[in-house]
Amino acid sequence: MYEIIKTGATLLLQYQIDRGDAEWIDNELRNTGELHLRRTFTFSKYLSQEEVSILLPRDDYEPPSHETYYFLLGTLEGIYYKIESDILNTDHSVYILKDVDISIDFFCR
Repeated sequence: MYEIIKTGATLLLQYQIDRGDAEWIDNELRNTGELHLRRTFTFSKYLSQEEVSILLPRDDYEPPSHETYYFLLGTLEGIYYKIESDILNTDHSVYILKDVDISIDFFCR
C-alpha cells in the first residue's frame, strides 16, 4: 500500500508491504543502488526511523519497520513541492502547488 504524506516542508512516500518479504528492498538498494516503485518512482535510499520521527507529527507517525518504509519524495520550495527529476525519471523536476491534494493516483494507477 502506498500513501503520500505532506509534513509541511517535505513530501513523503510511505510504502507498506502487505504481503511477501521486505528483504527485496534492501537487496535491490545494495545490489543496484536504486529502488523502483510502481514503475514510477526511483529512490536511492529510504528514511531511517530517526529521520521519520523528526519529519512526522506524533499522530501520523508509524515507525518504519520491515513492512513500512518512508521515502523523501519532495521538498517545499515557496508554495510548491519540488520533486526531483531523478525520482520521477523525467527530464525536469516537477512542481506541485502545496495546496493540491496529492495521492498515489496523482502519479500512477
